[in-house]
Amino acid sequence: MRSWGSSFRSNARRSPTSCRGNSAATCSTCPDQGSKNEAGTVSAGTLGAECSIEQRSADARQVALQILASLRYALGSLDHVETIIKLLGMVQATADSTDHPKVIDGCSDLLIEIFGERGRHARSAVGMSSLPGGLTVEVEAIVQIKSDVQVRRFGRE
Repeated sequence: MRSWGSSFRSNARRSPTSCRGNSAATCSTCPDQGSKNEAGTVSAGTLGAECSIEQRSADARQVALQILASLRYALGSLDHVETIIKLLGMVQATADSTDHPKVIDGCSDLLIEIFGERGRHARSAVGMSSLPGGLTVEVEAIVQIKSDVQVRRFGRE
């Protein structure tokens, strides 16, 4: 059984998912600090220093679950997703690290496993010297959705 993440909170500045027309965009999504990835942990650390590609790739897979949870909440069902259009993956990494794409493969691979060809997408993967709260991975997604979807608004909790 997959964990689909925790509850979603919104504030006056942002919403976890924004839908306009046939598009939906997620805000930067990170591993749920209350959940564990397939490697058994969600931890802080810098790629190229304290952690491995495999550890961060497992975190990126967990990020994919968070993205799916956000989309499922907003759309009511993942059946309303037509295709994944683009991901922007950010990895906390040392200046000499070049394996950012291998980390974000964890997110991409899960989306392709779930959606098949509809999950194949354009993607950017970049290294950052730091991410908010010492996070290891953040991903933003843009997806095409069906036009007849009733979008659920995120409330403040």
